[in-house]
Amino acid sequence: MPDLVLEKSCSARILTTDKVEEKESGGLIGGFYWTALNMGFTQGSTFLAAILVARLLGKEDFGKFAILYSTLLTVSSIAQLSIGTTATKFMAESLPHNKGRAGRILGFSASFALVSGCIASTALAALGPFVADRMLYAPEMGKLFFISSGFVLFSVLGAYQAGAVMGLHGQKALGIFAMPAGLFHVGALVLGAMAWGIVGVAIGLLGSAVFRWILQAKVLRSESTKRGIGHDIRHAWDERAVLTRFALPAALAGLSTLPALWIGQVLLAKHATGFEAVGIYTAGNNLRTMILFLPLALNSVGTAFLNTHWGARDAVRYGETFWKNLGLTAALLIVGVGIIVMFAPQALSVFGQDFSSHSAEVVVALMALAALPEGLAVSIYQIIQSRAKMWTSLWLVAMPRDITFVALAFVLTPLHGAVGLACAYLSAQLLSLLAVTGITWFIGVKVTKALHGF
Repeated sequence: MPDLVLEKSCSARILTTDKVEEKESGGLIGGFYWTALNMGFTQGSTFLAAILVARLLGKEDFGKFAILYSTLLTVSSIAQLSIGTTATKFMAESLPHNKGRAGRILGFSASFALVSGCIASTALAALGPFVADRMLYAPEMGKLFFISSGFVLFSVLGAYQAGAVMGLHGQKALGIFAMPAGLFHVGALVLGAMAWGIVGVAIGLLGSAVFRWILQAKVLRSESTKRGIGHDIRHAWDERAVLTRFALPAALAGLSTLPALWIGQVLLAKHATGFEAVGIYTAGNNLRTMILFLPLALNSVGTAFLNTHWGARDAVRYGETFWKNLGLTAALLIVGVGIIVMFAPQALSVFGQDFSSHSAEVVVALMALAALPEGLAVSIYQIIQSRAKMWTSLWLVAMPRDITFVALAFVLTPLHGAVGLACAYLSAQLLSLLAVTGITWFIGVKVTKALHGF
């Protein structure tokens, strides 16, 4: 395996291709602009839809909506097996010098997403009534799981599409199509709630996922054709090593994380205040998501460029991209957390008058503070991801963080309700930041060792 000293011996063609891709996509800042626009419409539409649904349904049905949506996202995340992240990394890494491999990665990702999505959707439709009756003690939710089960299939397909487009540095195209997708999401959920209540919201979630899948399919076809890359289904199995070396450990981390969050919400639903407490916690969680959406947009672009620089053997840009990304992330987080903490009562009021209380303000403050270590950990984690140290991150980051969250949730939620669950979340994110920083310090930021290919 050749040394990656990244000096004059590196191929001029590879470095030139790397520079061309960065120029065409607008670099880190240009990509950030379009990704922020994309995530702004996506997260903004999710946030706006949550507010409007809360006002239309009330706290109890909004709590049911939160459980439904959380369950759909959990199942989708498990079914994805991190195929979106995998597509981003290996499409970006292969783009400068190996478009044949990029086509095989594209074919493998598409095939896997289709099969996995179908299996997961069918499983949710079949097991949804059991989960609703035996775990949530809300048998009426079984119908909701069945109606919206198709959301999982199109969510998995959409994840591979978005990941591949990011790896192709097609942030601009995703940003342009984000507005109609976001508007459709809000309209589908609101009209569904007005027409058929919580059942209509479930139908709206399915319709929104289908519409986004259609738009992203057009974007992926355009971006891949422009770069001369097609879906190589015939030789896709040649890239199966990415499953065991990268996708599987990344997916196991997701298998740990989202179910842990779901368990926390279920514990809260069983609290004395029931779904009302879930509604308050969800409001705080939505505000945390608002804080994170710009840092996450920046880091999704940083991930693509770090992997492209890694594949192109460009040590200088690799380091520059990491430190610039980390500095901008920290600045965005500090501003966002400060605004939400200072204006917590006003932020809560947008969900409705019955969401305003001292305990709800405490929940918002705790969830906002949790965004700081969470966002910093995401930024520093880019080094671990670009080196494909996914098994290390699973055992030393994801598992300790999620076990800590669930353990603290079991202890604190029965005692303090939504405030206790928010404390558990903050504690888990602080532990995650310490673990990610330690691993990154150990493997180092400088790229001076061998390139670990597949």
